[in-house]
Amino acid sequence: MSLRQEIERLFAPVWRRFLLSMAKAVVRQITHGDGNQYLGLELLADEEHPKTPVVQQFGLASAPMNGSEAVVLFLGGDRANGVVVATDDPRYRPMDLQPGEVAIYSSGDMLAEGEELPEPLLSPEEIARHWPEGWPPAPPEEVPEGEAWQPPLCRIRLLPDRTIEITGGAVAVRSLGDMSFAAEGKITMACKGEFNVASAEVIRLSAPLGRLQQPGDPEFDWWH
Repeated sequence: MSLRQEIERLFAPVWRRFLLSMAKAVVRQITHGDGNQYLGLELLADEEHPKTPVVQQFGLASAPMNGSEAVVLFLGGDRANGVVVATDDPRYRPMDLQPGEVAIYSSGDMLAEGEELPEPLLSPEEIARHWPEGWPPAPPEEVPEGEAWQPPLCRIRLLPDRTIEITGGAVAVRSLGDMSFAAEGKITMACKGEFNVASAEVIRLSAPLGRLQQPGDPEFDWWH
């Protein structure tokens, strides 16, 4: 036996375990128990795994639909000890993202056949007309040596006190149906520039508005 053959013979078990350590699967069932999510998976033609645990990033949870795809790692190459590390569903993935964009979506995000997004009440030109001068900022022509230009911050934070914090250079919310605002406490809206409301129909108030807070009031603040 040559040296090459001997090396191949010694490493053959390791190579087989490596080939068996990962696989792509199709989701056939989803269950929950003991604080975990489990997927019933179909791998090869006659290989099924009825209860494989799923590992997801802390703070993010999703339930893949039957027919979606999964990537499974088998610890130590043991096909009886698998864990799902990623899932995907090309049927619902947004296909219009630009480089650098991020989207959180669900199976309900697909438009029905023939359905189109409505045109916004304000055009991009009209929106830009209400921006403060010089906003949104463009990259400077020259950046000091050793420094990098930072665009306006854009993020959503879920804080421990059940507060949702949205920060962005500009924030736009579009609803394809009704939009409701309700709070157990007060609702505060403040801006440093103009406050514009556009409506295709009459604006109705279900209760008396009361007195508007004015600059100079003891608790008045430009920014809440």
